[in-house]
Amino acid sequence: MNFLNTLCVLALANPVISAVVEPPAPGSYRPDISADFSNPFTSPLNRIAGIALGVSLILMVIFLIAAVVLFIIGKVFHQGKAQEKGLSIVLWGFAGAIALVSLSGLVFWLTSDFKIA
Repeated sequence: MNFLNTLCVLALANPVISAVVEPPAPGSYRPDISADFSNPFTSPLNRIAGIALGVSLILMVIFLIAAVVLFIIGKVFHQGKAQEKGLSIVLWGFAGAIALVSLSGLVFWLTSDFKIA
């Protein structure tokens, strides 16, 4: 335990750590400096993510159309496995589409400009 006490005392005696821990000196506050909360670096990320998610949703719709066609073919020709596979693919496709839409909302929220009034 003595080693830990010595280590704590040495850490608190370090001038770099004490400068961080100590409050600022009187008169060091500068009210003419205001924070800039604009976020200019995220608009390209928003565009790239929007294109990727848009292409993913278009491919998902094509995938769902193919799954519905597989399901209908299975119904018409009385093939139980094709119906089962088609329905399974449709359900997984809807789950994937919901996940993609949720992800697009999250990306938009994370990359939008934060306005602090």
